[in-house]
Amino acid sequence: MKKIVLSSVLSLIITFSFAQKLAEKDVPDNVKNAFKAKFPEAVVLEWSKDSADTEAAFVSNEMKTEATFDGFGNWKETEWEMPTEYVPDTITGYVLKNYKDYKIKEFSMTDSPSGKSYVVEIQKKKDAMELYFAIAGEFQKKVAAVIETKKKK
Repeated sequence: MKKIVLSSVLSLIITFSFAQKLAEKDVPDNVKNAFKAKFPEAVVLEWSKDSADTEAAFVSNEMKTEATFDGFGNWKETEWEMPTEYVPDTITGYVLKNYKDYKIKEFSMTDSPSGKSYVVEIQKKKDAMELYFAIAGEFQKKVAAVIETKKKK
């Protein structure tokens, strides 16, 4: 169990290395207050800024979790990675049937003011996308994704 938590924490740090890291003192108070109100027990591992939004990385229920807030402190979305065994068979079956040449990079679940959904990140060479599914497993939409690459020093 400790290995899962450690792995999640390391994965969070790697993921957030692509966004602009923020020291806690640089995070707007309204965003910090909104985070504490929504996740009172959570401890932020890292803050980052991605365009106009601020993201908090933390571990919740032993899962890598990211919460996004706009500049006014309004909650926009929470996303957490899911182990493959918890993803409904209808979703994995759809992906394997319709995107057989793609590699599944990550399964996650998102929660936003519009509701919850599953997200599957897939990639084939430089072609990457996110597939969105309703909680019941029905395909909703696909969105082109940006492939993040590490910057050379």
